[in-house]
Amino acid sequence: MKRAPTPHLTADQKQRLSSWANSRLVQVRLAERARIVLLAAEGFSDKDVAAREGCDRRTVALWRRRFIENGLAGIEQDAPRRAAKRRIPLEKIDTVIHLTKSEAPPNGMRWSSRAMAQVVGMSEASIRRIWQTHGIVPSASSPKHRPDTQGVPRWRAARRSAPMPPPQGTSADVSRETTRA
Repeated sequence: MKRAPTPHLTADQKQRLSSWANSRLVQVRLAERARIVLLAAEGFSDKDVAAREGCDRRTVALWRRRFIENGLAGIEQDAPRRAAKRRIPLEKIDTVIHLTKSEAPPNGMRWSSRAMAQVVGMSEASIRRIWQTHGIVPSASSPKHRPDTQGVPRWRAARRSAPMPPPQGTSADVSRETTRA
């Protein structure tokens, strides 16, 4: 059976690994990696270290190899990973942006994520992510077809439907005469 190479530790590396292994202030995974390397440096096999640490033999082999190749820096950080594969095709993203900015929705005054999702055939969450990523606010970027306002600015149209506050100088609290018996 092939034996894994034993990592050789300097006094400084051994002291630093020991402090990581016993510290409660470092990340749990870094403490586990430090214990793995310390046990490997004592000559234990991957199988024995895995049994002591309660992890898989392949995990021990990985951190042993990374320490031998890169030293302390090899176990301090995870290896970089590939970016996730793009799930929404660029054509669909372009379609959502184009529709949002240039066309009015079929049955409303502005695009909602639900209406856009039905038209494009995507989920509402995907529509919201696209809008957020590209800084699009559908109410500000959609062409407006509001027959009820007829050219009145939006804030004024909204104000028309809201109840008017009492004029300044008058009290909203009307004093009542109370009769006592």
